[in-house]
Amino acid sequence: MTASLTPSLVPGYLATLSVDIRGCAVLDGSGLPAAGDPGVGSRAVALLSAPAPGAAASAGPGMIVSGSLHAQRGEYFTVAVDAGPLALAGVLADDLRRVVEALGGG
Repeated sequence: MTASLTPSLVPGYLATLSVDIRGCAVLDGSGLPAAGDPGVGSRAVALLSAPAPGAAASAGPGMIVSGSLHAQRGEYFTVAVDAGPLALAGVLADDLRRVVEALGGG
């Protein structure tokens, strides 16, 4: 599959889709930050390597939520966002899944 979106475009693209995203990061298949906000990237790396107590994976396959951090894992990339209080969790989860698919691996 040819990716229709690149990691560097993801933060701006998600900002047009979802409400109240404070920051966004894309991690590569090795779990290293590939693009976006370094602070969100660091938080996502920590969450994915050792999920915090209370982190929920109930938002769907590959989705992990811990506090304001929402991360969607894909085959080649993980996309994480720091969501504000006005973010709509269900819509955000759907947007993250679609972005991961557009990166070439859902």
